[in-house]
Amino acid sequence: MTLWVVPLERFEPEDRYTTQVHRWFLQKFKEKNIDYSVIEGQQLTKTIEHGEFLDTYGTIYYKSSQIQEISKLFRDKKVKNGDTFFVYDFEFPGLEAIRYMAKLSSLDIKIYAWCHAGSYTYGDFMKPCQDFAKYFEVGWWKICDGIFVGSEYHKSAIIERRLRPMTFHMDYDTFKETIGKIHVTGNPWNSEEVWSMVQPLPEKENIIIFPHRLAIEKRPDIFLINICLGLYEKLPEVKFLLTTARPEIRSTQPELVKLYYAVKKTLGDKIDYKVGLSKQEYYYWMAKSKVMFSSSKEENFGYTALEAMTFNTMPLVPNNFSYPELLDKDNRFLYSSLESALKKLPELLSSVHASTFLNLKAQKYDTSIDKMIKIMES
Repeated sequence: MTLWVVPLERFEPEDRYTTQVHRWFLQKFKEKNIDYSVIEGQQLTKTIEHGEFLDTYGTIYYKSSQIQEISKLFRDKKVKNGDTFFVYDFEFPGLEAIRYMAKLSSLDIKIYAWCHAGSYTYGDFMKPCQDFAKYFEVGWWKICDGIFVGSEYHKSAIIERRLRPMTFHMDYDTFKETIGKIHVTGNPWNSEEVWSMVQPLPEKENIIIFPHRLAIEKRPDIFLINICLGLYEKLPEVKFLLTTARPEIRSTQPELVKLYYAVKKTLGDKIDYKVGLSKQEYYYWMAKSKVMFSSSKEENFGYTALEAMTFNTMPLVPNNFSYPELLDKDNRFLYSSLESALKKLPELLSSVHASTFLNLKAQKYDTSIDKMIKIMES
């Protein structure tokens, strides 16, 4: 039996996760002596020219070329009974093609997919497509034998915002069957590798880092206006930091770039935006910061908080979405209002022991890929 791996395209240096996660998956497959084969696509562009974390046009080009390759595999009878396809993103305009070819070839195969977000996720780039995407999403989940998600919160969002409202279009058995396919595994992580990339660790400074994209769903305006402008006079020793792997400060919402420069004009060298960071450089600044702040509109997992925890950088994140799960409901690092956040930030910055053992909380996700593999093998 072969595990056919269908990855996302990778970008360097702009990528933060796809290259890293792909390497971790392949390492695990090799460790477990799994017979796998990677189905790569052809990249239209090596940078993100349009879009947030995947290029709008390039990703369709890449996935379409993967489907071409998969079609050849079926035609050449290389896909066999008992084989499994593992797709890194369930929003793959080709899941139906895989099932179509398998059905019409009388092949019994399995399809598993990792679900990051969808048109049901608040602020997600797919939100404008929900008028048609809601039907495709339910169809893709129906096609899959299993769906992997990072949190119980994400599973609940799928059920309550997408599956339950769509029961008018499906029978109850299909509704229950689809829920049963959703497995909460956590997202892939390798804390040992990440930790080893910044050795020796830098001494922590009074830095509050905002490691998110300048995107509406990440609400950088809250960080810039309420946190940076709201605290810089009260905490004169504190610096504020934004980061990106992209070569310049940019956003699909130009007004957010203008906002940063307006705040920079007021704060001067108390705020900085590090651009063109390699993964290692980004981790260095995460490790050097005392606090990581998030004001995300929604989070189905929370990689930046996990990165912070790995380096014992204290996250201060909304007491909502997937964050309480990620932090084991540790109230020191969760805020329910801006007033609460503004009160907790100085407390965290002055705390000596609050960050102790945070990296142990992060290590529980080191087994996420093992859980996925166990489900696919069963």
